[in-house]
Amino acid sequence: PQAFNYHDQEGWRERTKQLSELLTEEEYDAARASTTNAHYTAPAVVSGMWDAVRRLGFKSGRVNEPAVGSGNFFGLMPNDMMQASKLTGIELDGLTARIAKQLYQRANIVNKGYQDAVFPANFFDLHISNVPFSEADHPVDKKYNKERLNLHDYYFRKSIELTRPGGLIVFITSKGTMDKLNTKARALFAEKADFLGAIRLPQDAFKENANTTVTTDIIFLRRKIPGVAFDSQPWLNTVEISLPDTDGEQVAMPINEYFRTDAGRENMLGNLIVRRGRYGEANESALASDGRDLGKAIHEAIGNLPE
Repeated sequence: PQAFNYHDQEGWRERTKQLSELLTEEEYDAARASTTNAHYTAPAVVSGMWDAVRRLGFKSGRVNEPAVGSGNFFGLMPNDMMQASKLTGIELDGLTARIAKQLYQRANIVNKGYQDAVFPANFFDLHISNVPFSEADHPVDKKYNKERLNLHDYYFRKSIELTRPGGLIVFITSKGTMDKLNTKARALFAEKADFLGAIRLPQDAFKENANTTVTTDIIFLRRKIPGVAFDSQPWLNTVEISLPDTDGEQVAMPINEYFRTDAGRENMLGNLIVRRGRYGEANESALASDGRDLGKAIHEAIGNLPE
C-alpha cells in the first residue's frame, strides 16, 4: 500500500510517482484496491501444500487456482504434476493477470473476479489457493452465494461445487472459517465435502512475505463420492477453552473442536495465546510461533492427514 501514498517512508515517494505514470488510471485504481488482500504466500507453505496434495492421492488433472495472483502456486507446483495437468488461474487485477499469463503460458489465466468466472459443476480435480480474506465482503453470486457468505468462505462454497467427486479443495484461509461460532458455512461445506484435516499456521507465517500478522489455517476437503462413506474428523462445532491473557488472567475463547482432537493438537504449529485489541480488550485467540522451522513443522503435520 505504500506505493499508492505520497510519503517519504523508506524512499517510497519516487516509486509512487513512477507507478502513477506507468499505469493507466484503471490499472492504477485496480492495483491500489488489491493491496488489502493480495499477499504473497511463503514458499515453505506452498511447497508443503503440494506435498500434502500428493499424499492425499493427487497426481494430475484439472487444477484451478481461484486467487492466482502472479502465480506462486504454479511456480512451486512439482514438475511431474504440472506437465500432466491442465492449469486454470483466476485473477481480478488486470496487470497481475497479465504477469501470470506471461510467466505460465500453458495456463488458462482468467482476468475476472471469482464470482464472475463461469465453469461447469464437477469440472476440476483440484482447487488450491491462499484465498483472500474479508469478513465484510459478501460476493454477489446468485448461484453459489445465496447465503451471503463472507469472501473467504465463498471461495470454499463455489470451489466445492466446481470440484468433481473425489477431487480436492486445499485452501489457506482465515482462522475464522474454522473458529467462528456460527456453524452455517461449515455445515454447507459438509453437505458435499469430507473434512480431511487442517493445519493451523503461526501468526507470523506470512510476515516476511506479506508483512502481515494473522493466524491462518490450511483446510483440506474432498468432494464427497456418492456411495462412499468417510469417517470425517469433527469440525462443525466450536468448543470453549481458557487462555491466559497478558495479565495472566484466564479468558474464554472459542476454538474448532478439531483442534482439541489428538491430530488437531499436533497440527497447531505453535502456542495458543490471546491477542489483545487496540484498547487492551481481549480480542481473539492467535497462534504464536514455537520457534520451529515452518517448513519442517508443516511436513510433520502432513503426516497426520489421510494417505
